[in-house]
Amino acid sequence: MPQTANIQYFSAPGQPFEVILCENSTISYPLHNHVSVYTAGLVLQGAFFLGIGTSASICRPGRAFVIPPYRPHFIKAHSPYSLLSLCIAKQEICQPPEFWQRLLADLNLSSAQQRQLLNCLNSLNRI
Repeated sequence: MPQTANIQYFSAPGQPFEVILCENSTISYPLHNHVSVYTAGLVLQGAFFLGIGTSASICRPGRAFVIPPYRPHFIKAHSPYSLLSLCIAKQEICQPPEFWQRLLADLNLSSAQQRQLLNCLNSLNRI
């Protein structure tokens, strides 16, 4: 299967995060890690196999996940998927819930999607 995707990156100067929207992707990512960044992801469409550390599972629409800094992870695509990711500088992860609520409100997500990502982001404060 040829690897294709429509990937959009959103960031603002001085903000400690980046939003990545990957639509209709067939891209698989080999085992890697991100330095100094937490990644919260939400599957919007399709499905893929996600491995984080020593666990792996199939991610389908509505599934949210968190990848801590330096944690090895991979994505294996078998069909097209769409994924929303928030990459957050580790020193900024302890923002209050209101900060994340304002951010997510600006992303034009459904209330269920906002809740799922907010729950992930709130769980990061306990890591």
